[in-house]
Amino acid sequence: MKNKILVIAVHPDDETLGCGGTLLKHKANGDEIHWLICTTIDKSHSYYEKREEEIEKVSKLYNFDSMNNLKLKTMTSR
Repeated sequence: MKNKILVIAVHPDDETLGCGGTLLKHKANGDEIHWLICTTIDKSHSYYEKREEEIEKVSKLYNFDSMNNLKLKTMTSR
């Protein structure tokens, strides 16, 4: 039976650090994998373009069936 997996990453890279091996296992088993990213860095940040390129690259490497980015602002605690 084909499973549908949704990985929710608060930050891009959480999917790999938290469950990268499991995602690869599911993909090898023919399961659908969907990726939801919740936050992004501000567009004025010097790393923004590079981060977007990395997200696209990771999406292709895992061969996600879908990828959505909510692009919520990151919050800092004080």
